[in-house]
Amino acid sequence: MWLLLLYLHLSTAHGKDRLMLHGGDSPCSGQLKVFHNGEWGFVGHGFWSDENGQVVCRSLQCGGYSNSTQLVLKEGKLWMNDVRCEGDEEDLWDCKSAEWGAVTFEKNWHVSVTCSGEATRWKPRLVMNGVEGCAGMVQFGKEPSEVIHLCHKNWNIEEAQRVCLEVGCSKAENITRIRADPGITYNTKTFSCEKGMDFLWQCIDWKSTEVCAEPIAVICSCHQIYRLKYANRRENVCSGELGIVENNAWKPLKQAKNYTQRADLICPYLQCGNNGTIQEQDKKPEVSLKCADQVKILIQSRDGIYDKCYGSMVIQRNKTMMGVCANSDKAAGVACREAGCGELVFTQKEVPTAIRPVNQWKGVDCDGSEASLWQCNPYTKTFESCKMMKIYCSESIDVRLSDGFDKCAGRVEIRHEEKWWSVSNTMWTDANSNTVCAQLGCGQMSQHGHQLFANGATALLQLNFDCGRIADSIHKCRVTPVQSHSSEVSSTKLICRGHKMIFLEGMSSCSGTVRVQQESTQFWVSGLPVTWNETSAEYVCSQLHCGNVETYHYENQTKATMMEVVCRNNTGCTLDLAKAPSEAVATVKCSGNVTLQLVNNENALDGNKKRCWGDVEVCVGGRCGGVCEDAWTPDLSGKVCASLGCGHFIQRSDRELSPSVTIGSVHCPDHIKDITRCRYVLNSGSYCRSRHVSILCSGSLKARLVDSRDKCAGRAEIHWSGNWLPVCAEHPENQSLGATICRELKCGTVNSSRLFPSTALQAGLRATCNGVFSTVEKCTANKTFCAAGYFRCSDWSRLLITNTKLACQGPVFIMSTNGQHAVSSFEGQTELNLICKNLGCGEYKNHEGVSKGNYTWWGKTWKCQGSQASIWDCEVASAPTGAPEKQLDINCADGLRVDLSKKCYGEVQVNGKHKVCDSGWSKHMSEITPTQYCSILVEKRVTREAGRFYYFSCTGQEVSLLQCASEMVECNGSVSLVFSEGLKFRLTEGCGGAVQVNYMDNWTPACIHGGSEANRLCTDLLCGNFSKTEKTEKEGHPIQIKCSGENPSFLSHCVTRDAVCQHGSRVYCENYQEKKPFVRVGAITALAIGTLLLLVALGLVLWKRKPIINMIFETKGLSSKSNFSVDMDMERNEESSLGSQASSEYDDIDEDAVTSALRRRLDGEAAHSPDSEEPPPLPFHVDKEGSEDSKEQDGYDDMEAMDVGGDYAGTVESRDARAEPLVENQIETQEEMDHMQPDAEQ
Repeated sequence: MWLLLLYLHLSTAHGKDRLMLHGGDSPCSGQLKVFHNGEWGFVGHGFWSDENGQVVCRSLQCGGYSNSTQLVLKEGKLWMNDVRCEGDEEDLWDCKSAEWGAVTFEKNWHVSVTCSGEATRWKPRLVMNGVEGCAGMVQFGKEPSEVIHLCHKNWNIEEAQRVCLEVGCSKAENITRIRADPGITYNTKTFSCEKGMDFLWQCIDWKSTEVCAEPIAVICSCHQIYRLKYANRRENVCSGELGIVENNAWKPLKQAKNYTQRADLICPYLQCGNNGTIQEQDKKPEVSLKCADQVKILIQSRDGIYDKCYGSMVIQRNKTMMGVCANSDKAAGVACREAGCGELVFTQKEVPTAIRPVNQWKGVDCDGSEASLWQCNPYTKTFESCKMMKIYCSESIDVRLSDGFDKCAGRVEIRHEEKWWSVSNTMWTDANSNTVCAQLGCGQMSQHGHQLFANGATALLQLNFDCGRIADSIHKCRVTPVQSHSSEVSSTKLICRGHKMIFLEGMSSCSGTVRVQQESTQFWVSGLPVTWNETSAEYVCSQLHCGNVETYHYENQTKATMMEVVCRNNTGCTLDLAKAPSEAVATVKCSGNVTLQLVNNENALDGNKKRCWGDVEVCVGGRCGGVCEDAWTPDLSGKVCASLGCGHFIQRSDRELSPSVTIGSVHCPDHIKDITRCRYVLNSGSYCRSRHVSILCSGSLKARLVDSRDKCAGRAEIHWSGNWLPVCAEHPENQSLGATICRELKCGTVNSSRLFPSTALQAGLRATCNGVFSTVEKCTANKTFCAAGYFRCSDWSRLLITNTKLACQGPVFIMSTNGQHAVSSFEGQTELNLICKNLGCGEYKNHEGVSKGNYTWWGKTWKCQGSQASIWDCEVASAPTGAPEKQLDINCADGLRVDLSKKCYGEVQVNGKHKVCDSGWSKHMSEITPTQYCSILVEKRVTREAGRFYYFSCTGQEVSLLQCASEMVECNGSVSLVFSEGLKFRLTEGCGGAVQVNYMDNWTPACIHGGSEANRLCTDLLCGNFSKTEKTEKEGHPIQIKCSGENPSFLSHCVTRDAVCQHGSRVYCENYQEKKPFVRVGAITALAIGTLLLLVALGLVLWKRKPIINMIFETKGLSSKSNFSVDMDMERNEESSLGSQASSEYDDIDEDAVTSALRRRLDGEAAHSPDSEEPPPLPFHVDKEGSEDSKEQDGYDDMEAMDVGGDYAGTVESRDARAEPLVENQIETQEEMDHMQPDAEQ
């Protein structure tokens, strides 16, 4: 017994230990074996009981316990012995047993156990779509509640072979795992077989709690694959001819009677319902199967639309819609073929919510060979990784060349999602072009570019195509999405080598010999009646938009290579190479006509000039309109100008009108010069509405010289696209340009050229003439930004009034290079109004005839007809009728007003607000600027500033600035003038000191040239004669005062601003008095006030002595009560004494005023240093009233004329305004000061 107890122990659970019943006919009967340490061993019979057997059967999932037997161990190892169970343990490992390998009996008896488990429970099955066979998910049990699936983990082909053997299906061919559909869960167990296990049931790990969503599936070699050959797979994939798959090929089944009873098995296998009907086809041995379910494979582009060959894959089973997801694009290819939509082109990622109304999903795993998505295996991975896609089949995508002259030329457009789209040219390749041409049957690419045809109204496709080198269809190109396109991206245009362009060669746009151009080769069209007839002639007229056929014929010409127009009833007409040479060349006359012109809304040009610029307007096919600019080229512009006889093309013009655009593009054969004979491609829809072509031909250029008073002189301008633009002045010496302008205007030759006053850049023309021409049409010009130029021709004339007082009233003259001529008086309201207008004056008022004096007659007059803008447009050569001895004296309303911003100096202003430009300003202009009593000009100043100012142009004969021509221009400087009467003079110390001149509101240092100038200064300042002059160091830029005579009358006439002084000047006159130091009365007052304040402070201290003493005593810890009465007596006595004293001495003093004055005085004296260059502060006194303002005013009313801001300096403004005798005032003031300080002297 002790030996037995020695080996008894509590056993622990071992994760790698396994248990099985071996050698029986099922996994639930046989010798009990244990797998331990990688080795199988037996269980001994010691202490074996029914309770032990119950635990074994329960742990092996083999139902109830039946019986046990003892067997003699012939070979093998005895692993366990003396097992003692209570009967309620879950596993044999929970029972007590001896040590592993311990033996307690002489004979090695071991145990055999039989359980009651049924074969239906432990025998595996392969089930596919609910049908048991040789392929499908591995499962145990039949009742739904008892079905167990095996997890895909740890499976290999050996385990699959075990399954196929157990189910009697030969050997395994494939294993796969099944993805659990959403909402479906399987009772799965993990699986692991050890060597020596007889049944698959024994490999199951019953203790495993791991969740597995993907059961294993096995396909055995005996598996029969049924497939239907669909009669109409678009209608139902569960009906058709029944067959099997052998060696990857479909083989029809025959003799329906052999399969009649199997329909209910085959239909579930095909996932087509639980039953079906087998039928023989009429007079055919093949078997037809129709299952209960109706299943359709659809491609849903949008809700309810399934026939567009693009969209999401959807399965309709009876009335239930299911979305499809797949693990690769192979499923999409199957779906495209199944739907009759050709091959798959590309796929895009799709989100589940994009497919409606779908609430179920089906995952498929296709290899690409299936005839239907329904035949694909179930998807074997997780549902989340199932790829939902939007598919595009080849039947949903097409390509064309639109808005071209035939099918082989035009803008590339691709049909995608039921719409036509243009394609971006940024990533388009030659290989792509070759693919498009090949698909359209047009050979290879000839050329592509963005200017061949119009862009069109179609939007750009957000896809990129990469066709490689071998693709012959756009469907075979690799397609990738594009995020977005730049706004500057253009669409792709293409011409293939197979294109053929018809045109006519003859005397008009819609009649002549029929020609065809293909690339650079031109062909004649055969006129043989076999192909050249009314139908083919109508085709030619319609292609050219020339209306209907009027006549068609042929000419006898033999050409080696010809085209022929071949027309067929159903397919229309084509152009093909003639099979043999022909002796007849086709001709046609159509009813229509093609015309082209340039249109604008300009009224300032005559007809010949007007027709040579503007919007290109083409009338074709009964409609007139503009031409889209997308495909327009400079070569076409040149053809337009040449065809219209308008010289050469200059540049594209600004658009004038807003016509409807009827022409998309224009294409001219190589040798055609007449633009109306080119091919016109009509514009599609309303595209290019505001982007029509407008051009400028040289024949529209016209020159003029602009100056309101001048003829044949002024700012040079050229009419350019409806605007008069100034000619640039970078090269004013360009005599060829000036001579050409003068010759065009019939103004002789050019005399002079210069920069126009406006230096600001403006839109202008840089024109160049390589010689002297009769018109600027033959010169070259381009638009730019520049400053304008001015030309004067030899036949120059100016309209002029000479009147020293009035600018708009007086005798009228014409000035020219031959002198000044009187204008004969005449009657003519229109002409007289224009004269006043061109003179820059107001409305015409009246006129009269006066004597011409010594001037010669002009010999011409004006006669206006129409609405001329200038009087020079009305010039006629004949003299007026009437009395030529009278000169025209006109009276116009005032026009401009010119003055200075201040009296005798300041900015020159027009009408009180406009500045005057400095460009071209001359001394003569300064002298004739209207001023009153300002004497002579001292200086012209220029202020550098940009703005729009008045510019004046004078001849030198005017007596008033208002008689000069004027206009507003952009300028970079304004004019200011200083006249002598605008100057003021002073000495900084009254009648002595530094000389200063008030110049443009600034006191500026000046230098005196000599004694005469100094004497004049002293006399003008009423300071007597000058006493002496001193030179000082130069400060700033002093003004020189230098007179031309010994005794100058006006000092202001002696000022020269431009001369440079080398030094400054100080002048001292006879009446100059040097300042003496004196004691001011303010000192005594300050002393008295100080004494008073001291006494007041002392009194306050005595009055408040008690609180002060108390505070002191409290600080020292002493009592002040004993001193209280004494302090009161002292306080009363001191108050009485102080009061009487103050009353007797200061009754007449305002204490507050004195205190305030004292403080100001002390502040003033403290601020003034003896070394300071500033004069000491003025004295002050305080009256009895205490009013500080009134007291200062009383004492110094007579000093207002003094400049107290500096020293006491006198000022002289001019000879008309003399200063008061300031020196005397100063002496009187000094005497008053001496009188105010007797106490100080004492």
